[in-house]
Amino acid sequence: MNDVLMIASSWTLILFLGLSIFDGIYYHLWLFRLQEREDSKFEHATHTLRAVLFIPTLILIFLIGMSGVALWVAILVLLFDLVTEILDVLNERKSRETLGGLPSGEYLIHILLTTLRVAALTLAFAALPREAWLLNTNVEIILPSISKLIAMQALPGAILMAGLHIYLIYDPLFISKTEAFIKGKCCLRD
Repeated sequence: MNDVLMIASSWTLILFLGLSIFDGIYYHLWLFRLQEREDSKFEHATHTLRAVLFIPTLILIFLIGMSGVALWVAILVLLFDLVTEILDVLNERKSRETLGGLPSGEYLIHILLTTLRVAALTLAFAALPREAWLLNTNVEIILPSISKLIAMQALPGAILMAGLHIYLIYDPLFISKTEAFIKGKCCLRD
């Protein structure tokens, strides 16, 4: 394991996570409330699947380390995520049509997110020794402590976001109802 490359991957992951949180919470769930819009249901479903797939990605690549079968499972998860991302992008124009399209700021964030994600994954895979790619390998991957720490700190948030996305499929008005409840409780005049 090349610790320098893995540490660089982990710091890149932090940048990715920060922008992902902003994009997901601000644009997708709050500003545009994609989960509430009939024409954006498929987009929300792809975001939900990607949020769920991020959990094993985080665990396999940044928490336990990957070699042999675990490495190839991670590759399969990433391929499934890529197909989901392609479906999301192909649907986005239709999904955002009644909103006037995708705003430039959100489009820029999507480009940055893709770049950061690919950089983090590329660095993580480049950090692996050649033997890690063999299915029957017994090479032990020892991740740098900072990589594990970042993954352990990110994992609860990733699980929470995936859970919220799943819940919003069944209760798409949850955020609007919560906002109305809070406004009703905090802003009543006597």
